[in-house]
Amino acid sequence: MTKKNAFTSAARLLAAFSIVLSSFVGCAATPISPHADRAVGQPGTGIAGLTGRWVLLSWVGQHASPPPAARNVTLVLSKDGAYGGSGGCNRIFGQYHVGPAHQQISVNPPATTRMSCPVDVMAFESRFLATLAHVNRFELTGNTLVLFVRDTDRLTFARQVIPRQGSLADNAPGKSMASGRTPA
Repeated sequence: MTKKNAFTSAARLLAAFSIVLSSFVGCAATPISPHADRAVGQPGTGIAGLTGRWVLLSWVGQHASPPPAARNVTLVLSKDGAYGGSGGCNRIFGQYHVGPAHQQISVNPPATTRMSCPVDVMAFESRFLATLAHVNRFELTGNTLVLFVRDTDRLTFARQVIPRQGSLADNAPGKSMASGRTPA
Protein backbone atom coordinates (compact mmCIF):
# COMPACT_ATOMS: atom_id res chain seq x y z
CA MET A 1 0.00 0.00 0.00
CA THR A 2 1.37 3.38 -0.92
CA LYS A 3 1.66 6.29 1.49
CA LYS A 4 -1.06 8.17 -0.40
CA ASN A 5 -3.51 5.23 -0.20
CA ALA A 6 -2.74 4.73 3.52
CA PHE A 7 -3.33 8.42 4.19
CA THR A 8 -6.62 8.39 2.21
CA SER A 9 -7.83 5.28 4.08
CA ALA A 10 -6.96 6.82 7.45
CA ALA A 11 -8.73 10.07 6.51
CA ARG A 12 -11.88 8.16 5.45
CA LEU A 13 -11.84 6.14 8.67
CA LEU A 14 -11.44 9.31 10.74
CA ALA A 15 -14.30 11.02 8.86
CA ALA A 16 -16.61 8.02 9.38
CA PHE A 17 -15.72 7.88 13.08
CA SER A 18 -16.42 11.63 13.42
CA ILE A 19 -19.85 11.26 11.82
CA VAL A 20 -20.81 8.37 14.12
CA LEU A 21 -19.50 10.22 17.19
CA SER A 22 -21.36 13.43 16.33
CA SER A 23 -24.64 11.52 16.03
CA PHE A 24 -24.22 10.29 19.62
CA VAL A 25 -23.52 13.81 20.89
CA GLY A 26 -26.78 15.03 19.35
CA CYS A 27 -28.71 12.24 21.08
CA ALA A 28 -27.22 13.03 24.46
CA ALA A 29 -28.34 16.65 24.26
CA THR A 30 -31.94 15.80 23.36
CA PRO A 31 -34.36 15.56 26.30
CA ILE A 32 -36.45 12.40 26.54
CA SER A 33 -39.68 14.41 26.54
CA PRO A 34 -40.29 18.00 25.49
CA HIS A 35 -40.93 18.94 29.15
CA ALA A 36 -38.14 16.90 30.78
CA ASP A 37 -36.19 20.00 31.75
CA ARG A 38 -39.11 22.09 33.04
CA ALA A 39 -39.94 22.73 36.63
CA VAL A 40 -43.64 23.37 36.41
CA GLY A 41 -43.74 25.77 39.35
CA GLN A 42 -43.54 28.86 37.17
CA PRO A 43 -44.50 28.95 33.50
CA GLY A 44 -41.40 28.79 31.34
CA THR A 45 -39.04 28.24 34.27
CA GLY A 46 -36.67 25.34 33.72
CA ILE A 47 -35.61 23.08 36.53
CA ALA A 48 -32.62 25.40 36.70
CA GLY A 49 -34.96 27.84 38.49
CA LEU A 50 -35.07 25.44 41.43
CA THR A 51 -31.38 24.67 41.43
CA GLY A 52 -29.05 26.41 43.80
CA ARG A 53 -28.48 26.86 47.51
CA TRP A 54 -31.54 27.62 49.66
CA VAL A 55 -31.55 28.69 53.32
CA LEU A 56 -34.54 27.95 55.57
CA LEU A 57 -36.24 31.20 56.64
CA SER A 58 -39.36 29.89 58.32
CA TRP A 59 -41.33 26.78 59.06
CA VAL A 60 -45.05 27.07 59.69
CA GLY A 61 -47.36 24.19 60.43
CA GLN A 62 -48.27 21.18 62.47
CA HIS A 63 -44.72 19.84 62.88
CA ALA A 64 -42.97 23.22 62.89
CA SER A 65 -40.35 24.39 65.30
CA PRO A 66 -37.96 27.32 65.07
CA PRO A 67 -34.52 26.54 63.67
CA PRO A 68 -31.81 26.36 66.35
CA ALA A 69 -29.99 29.66 66.89
CA ALA A 70 -26.80 30.13 64.89
CA ARG A 71 -27.48 27.03 62.75
CA ASN A 72 -28.00 27.27 59.01
CA VAL A 73 -30.51 24.81 57.64
CA THR A 74 -29.83 24.57 53.92
CA LEU A 75 -31.02 22.73 50.86
CA VAL A 76 -28.90 22.56 47.71
CA LEU A 77 -30.86 21.41 44.65
CA SER A 78 -29.03 20.34 41.51
CA LYS A 79 -30.46 20.01 38.02
CA ASP A 80 -29.82 16.25 37.93
CA GLY A 81 -32.34 15.65 40.72
CA ALA A 82 -29.84 15.33 43.55
CA TYR A 83 -30.04 17.40 46.70
CA GLY A 84 -27.74 18.07 49.61
CA GLY A 85 -27.43 20.54 52.42
CA SER A 86 -27.51 20.71 56.19
CA GLY A 87 -30.25 19.85 58.65
CA GLY A 88 -28.66 22.11 61.25
CA CYS A 89 -26.12 19.56 62.45
CA ASN A 90 -25.55 16.85 59.85
CA ARG A 91 -25.03 16.98 56.12
CA ILE A 92 -27.99 15.64 54.19
CA PHE A 93 -28.24 14.20 50.69
CA GLY A 94 -30.74 12.41 48.49
CA GLN A 95 -32.83 12.67 45.34
CA TYR A 96 -35.85 14.76 44.37
CA HIS A 97 -38.22 14.71 41.40
CA VAL A 98 -40.28 17.51 39.87
CA GLY A 99 -43.65 16.84 38.19
CA PRO A 100 -45.50 15.57 36.36
CA ALA A 101 -48.36 17.65 37.80
CA HIS A 102 -48.19 21.43 38.18
CA GLN A 103 -45.95 22.41 41.14
CA GLN A 104 -45.51 18.77 42.15
CA ILE A 105 -42.26 17.72 43.81
CA SER A 106 -41.27 14.61 45.71
CA VAL A 107 -38.24 14.35 47.95
CA ASN A 108 -36.75 10.98 48.81
CA PRO A 109 -35.97 10.53 52.51
CA PRO A 110 -32.54 12.05 53.13
CA ALA A 111 -29.44 10.16 54.11
CA THR A 112 -27.26 11.96 56.66
CA THR A 113 -23.89 12.01 58.25
CA ARG A 114 -23.95 11.00 61.93
CA MET A 115 -22.43 13.85 63.91
CA SER A 116 -23.48 14.55 67.46
CA CYS A 117 -24.94 17.94 68.33
CA PRO A 118 -26.85 19.46 71.26
CA VAL A 119 -30.16 17.73 72.02
CA ASP A 120 -32.34 20.63 70.80
CA VAL A 121 -30.47 20.76 67.48
CA MET A 122 -30.82 17.00 66.98
CA ALA A 123 -34.54 17.13 67.82
CA PHE A 124 -35.10 19.95 65.30
CA GLU A 125 -33.11 18.15 62.63
CA SER A 126 -35.04 14.93 63.13
CA ARG A 127 -38.39 16.74 62.67
CA PHE A 128 -37.04 18.69 59.67
CA LEU A 129 -35.80 15.55 57.89
CA ALA A 130 -39.07 13.70 58.52
CA THR A 131 -41.03 16.68 57.16
CA LEU A 132 -38.74 17.08 54.13
CA ALA A 133 -39.44 13.48 53.11
CA HIS A 134 -43.18 14.29 52.88
CA VAL A 135 -42.94 17.42 50.72
CA ASN A 136 -45.36 17.16 47.80
CA ARG A 137 -45.69 20.65 46.29
CA PHE A 138 -43.63 23.79 45.72
CA GLU A 139 -44.03 27.44 44.81
CA LEU A 140 -41.17 29.43 43.34
CA THR A 141 -41.43 33.22 43.34
CA GLY A 142 -38.23 35.09 42.54
CA ASN A 143 -35.66 34.09 45.14
CA THR A 144 -38.20 32.45 47.47
CA LEU A 145 -38.95 28.73 47.40
CA VAL A 146 -41.83 27.38 49.48
CA LEU A 147 -42.12 23.62 50.02
CA PHE A 148 -45.49 22.26 51.17
CA VAL A 149 -46.35 19.08 53.03
CA ARG A 150 -49.97 18.37 52.11
CA ASP A 151 -51.95 20.94 54.08
CA THR A 152 -49.95 20.65 57.30
CA ASP A 153 -46.57 22.38 56.90
CA ARG A 154 -44.90 25.11 54.86
CA LEU A 155 -41.10 25.47 54.65
CA THR A 156 -39.95 28.82 53.22
CA PHE A 157 -36.42 29.12 51.83
CA ALA A 158 -34.48 32.06 50.40
CA ARG A 159 -31.99 31.60 47.59
CA GLN A 160 -28.48 32.13 48.90
CA VAL A 161 -26.34 33.95 46.39
CA ILE A 162 -22.67 33.25 46.90
CA PRO A 163 -20.36 35.74 45.14
CA ARG A 164 -17.79 34.08 42.94
CA GLN A 165 -14.19 34.39 44.01
CA GLY A 166 -12.61 37.30 42.19
CA SER A 167 -15.91 39.17 41.91
CA LEU A 168 -16.33 42.81 42.87
CA ALA A 169 -17.72 41.73 46.26
CA ASP A 170 -14.30 40.27 47.07
CA ASN A 171 -12.76 43.71 46.61
CA ALA A 172 -15.07 45.50 49.03
CA PRO A 173 -13.52 48.05 51.41
CA GLY A 174 -11.71 46.36 54.28
CA LYS A 175 -11.02 43.18 52.29
CA SER A 176 -7.54 42.04 51.43
CA MET A 177 -7.24 41.75 47.65
CA ALA A 178 -4.97 38.70 47.95
CA SER A 179 -6.95 36.57 50.37
CA GLY A 180 -10.45 38.08 50.38
CA ARG A 181 -10.27 38.22 54.18
CA THR A 182 -10.71 41.25 56.35
CA PRO A 183 -7.31 42.38 57.67
CA ALA A 184 -6.79 41.92 61.43
